[in-house]
Amino acid sequence: LASTVQLSAVAAEHYDAVFYPGGHGPLWDLAEDSKSIQLIETMHAAGKPVAAVCHAPGVLRHAKNADGSPLVQGK
Repeated sequence: LASTVQLSAVAAEHYDAVFYPGGHGPLWDLAEDSKSIQLIETMHAAGKPVAAVCHAPGVLRHAKNADGSPLVQGK
């Protein structure tokens, strides 16, 4: 844990995908975190996989497409 990278230091262009594990952290904390939302939107816009399991799909609730529509609309 001592070498954990802070989300604010993560650059989407350095990663091929993003995965949110289940649990209450993604559901309550990361879903409201602007850096998390920005990472999801950037990865999705680049055509990179965004994955979430268990409670974690809650991180998608504020994510938007480039046109401002909800990322999960019609999914």
